[in-house]
Amino acid sequence: VVKAPPARFYSAEVGLLKPYVVFDVAHGVEASRARSRANLAEAEMAVALFWELRCELMRAYEASQKGLGPPPDKVLVGIITPYRSQRELMRETFSRLLGPEVAAEVRIETVDSFQGKQLD
Repeated sequence: VVKAPPARFYSAEVGLLKPYVVFDVAHGVEASRARSRANLAEAEMAVALFWELRCELMRAYEASQKGLGPPPDKVLVGIITPYRSQRELMRETFSRLLGPEVAAEVRIETVDSFQGKQLD
């Protein structure tokens, strides 16, 4: 996962993907839920990363309002997971930790749900 995409997609000829980072949530425990899988530590990591991004965008917006730079581009955030149970756990975790209004800013779906769609 970490090595193949850069070699294939970041080459000068192709250049399709934006840079990305892979996070290893080593302390997480995968649990079976309704013939699917879920991992609370991964859901909480996703919330923390989203919150960090959101805060950075808010700081950039506030600075732009004071004439200290351009406003940030609008960002659409999506999280893709292969498991339905993980999708539900992530939705619950985002809502519980950030509130339903902020949680609604993130699109959390399964791989199949995202096919053919584009987000930042």
